[in-house]
Amino acid sequence: MKSTLLAKRIIGEFPETFGRYIEVFGGGGSVLFAADKHAKIEVYNDLIRIL
Repeated sequence: MKSTLLAKRIIGEFPETFGRYIEVFGGGGSVLFAADKHAKIEVYNDLIRIL
C-alpha cells in the first residue's frame, strides 16, 4: 500500500498543531495510526460500513 510507504512523509507535512484530522479513504489507516501527534478530533472513514 502506497500510503504505508509514504506515511512518514505525509505526517511530516502536518502542521505543528491542528484541530482535526480526517482519514477520508480509511483502508489500513496507516497515516492515522502512524502519527506521533494527534488532533483533538480524528475521523476514520471507510466505504465498508461494518468498520
